[in-house]
Amino acid sequence: MLTAPAIPLSDRDRNLGLAANVVSSFFVGMTFGLGYPIASLKLANAGASDWIIGLVGAAPSLAVILLLPVVPRVVRRYGAVAAMLAGGLVTAAGYAALIVIDGPVAWFAVRFVMGASVAASWLISQTWVTVGSEAATRGRVLALYVMAFSSGMAICPGLLDYLGVETALPALVGAGAALIAILPVVAVNHLAPPVDSEDATSGSVWIAVKLAPIAMIGAFFAGFVEMTQLSLLPAAGFAIGLEQSPALLLLTMFSVGALTLQLPFGWLSDKLPPPPLCLAMILILAIVCLGQPWALPFAVIGPVCAFLVGGLDYGLYTVALAIVGDHKNREDSGASNAAFIVSHQLGGMIGPAITGAAMTVGPVSGFAGTQFAAGVLIAVLGYRLHKSMKDGA
Repeated sequence: MLTAPAIPLSDRDRNLGLAANVVSSFFVGMTFGLGYPIASLKLANAGASDWIIGLVGAAPSLAVILLLPVVPRVVRRYGAVAAMLAGGLVTAAGYAALIVIDGPVAWFAVRFVMGASVAASWLISQTWVTVGSEAATRGRVLALYVMAFSSGMAICPGLLDYLGVETALPALVGAGAALIAILPVVAVNHLAPPVDSEDATSGSVWIAVKLAPIAMIGAFFAGFVEMTQLSLLPAAGFAIGLEQSPALLLLTMFSVGALTLQLPFGWLSDKLPPPPLCLAMILILAIVCLGQPWALPFAVIGPVCAFLVGGLDYGLYTVALAIVGDHKNREDSGASNAAFIVSHQLGGMIGPAITGAAMTVGPVSGFAGTQFAAGVLIAVLGYRLHKSMKDGA
């Protein structure tokens, strides 16, 4: 899928390629992080119901799920550089469209296209990191990658609060970030490790789910919680009487937690077996989500709870991705990462939709209870899968 270097890479060149992906990930995080609160707050201010906001929040995930399995084949045909350039341009155009569109149908359509446009860049960058990192330090390298993404997201709520959701400036900033994100990886494309053989097909995406099921369910729940929090946490804050700034602070603390807790979880995944660690984190994250209704009304406890949810959620992504890295087949690693991202985005599509529906019955209890119930069910399923795999070994 990526262009193989003509000669084996030195440690310096490999690290340079990884560094370029980390830098790119920061701007991808900005691109990703601005779209959700812009859509959520504008629709909320226009009087849209919670289930409509949740449905629009699920649109980018739906696009990735439908299109990502064929991306490895498209990238092999047209090249990584062309795919990333096209994705950046389409995403920037999508942000420009957000300035002028009106109505939930138009919002859903534009957010769907924007989700599709980031699929290729996301896949190329993540695959590069999982393939290019060394086994002994993979968890920490992946943590740095996720930290960069998280830091790009972390500045978005404050930036949005400063610029104002009703102005065109946040969308213009998002468009600029989408264009900047492609530059570092394009600049070092000649250093990309070999990923996917010419015989690899999109069908192997589904085979990869069977090879690393714990990683896939971990990615699913990480996406479920992440997209639910990004799309509906401000709405839950509004439901208990918070103003816009305190509600956006919850998103900021979610992103700060995602940023600051990655290295500890990356270190743990290098020292402990990632599958049991992944299952434990799913259950702990579900319990913390259940505590949010009691935490949200308090000026200190609410942001601290959001901080923990963000750290655990992105830590879960890091640990689950480390499982993919441990099981990777270099001849088909692009498809393995595609399966991981599809699982993550499937959770991201389902989470906001069903949580938004539950919030129409109980705005705060529905927000927390849905995430808790999903986490417990997924943890039980994962435990049974892990036990059956060990018994069959």
